[in-house]
Amino acid sequence: MYRRIITLLLIFVTGLVPIFAGKRPLSLSFGVASGGALTRDERFPMKPQWHINLGAGADLPMGGPISLGLGLAFHKTAASSLEGGFLYRSHSGMDCRLYLTAERILLPLRLRDFRIYPGLSAGVLARYDKYELTTLYFFYPGIFLQPFVEIGKAGRLSLIVSLPLDYYFRRDLKLSMSAGLGLSLRWYMRKNYEAF
Repeated sequence: MYRRIITLLLIFVTGLVPIFAGKRPLSLSFGVASGGALTRDERFPMKPQWHINLGAGADLPMGGPISLGLGLAFHKTAASSLEGGFLYRSHSGMDCRLYLTAERILLPLRLRDFRIYPGLSAGVLARYDKYELTTLYFFYPGIFLQPFVEIGKAGRLSLIVSLPLDYYFRRDLKLSMSAGLGLSLRWYMRKNYEAF
């Protein structure tokens, strides 16, 4: 079922490419984000867990500064400490993200040959995870907000530095969220993108 949903989303986004192709080209990004997750069950206090995410995304310009994005990622959340005689288990899995990005609204900050643009992404996510050392799989949705800066020169490549903030809607937990620092490379489908 989840494969069908992901396939339909990919077909939808790919179908929009010729409709919205314009001055800004389609871009692809590949990166890593790491940080901490906060977890709390109703019966136990909150604990932090280490979190890492490896992913890729495609941003399709929709006109003006807005882009529609689709991301796919693998993530892992490590087990918490045993302090207090309990732990929150480690889990890992895949996620799919559908989001809107607003970028290059402000004039860039110039640093020698580089230009720095602020931006913001926000959207929804769906995760399919498995607890470590078990055969227990579970699905849960979430929302996310990701402020970022894009650093680049004229050309196809730029560096994105981001602060991803995720909130997960899990039925088995009272609180589940993560925050961290992300680094990714963005590749534009057309060389010498004029905004740089």
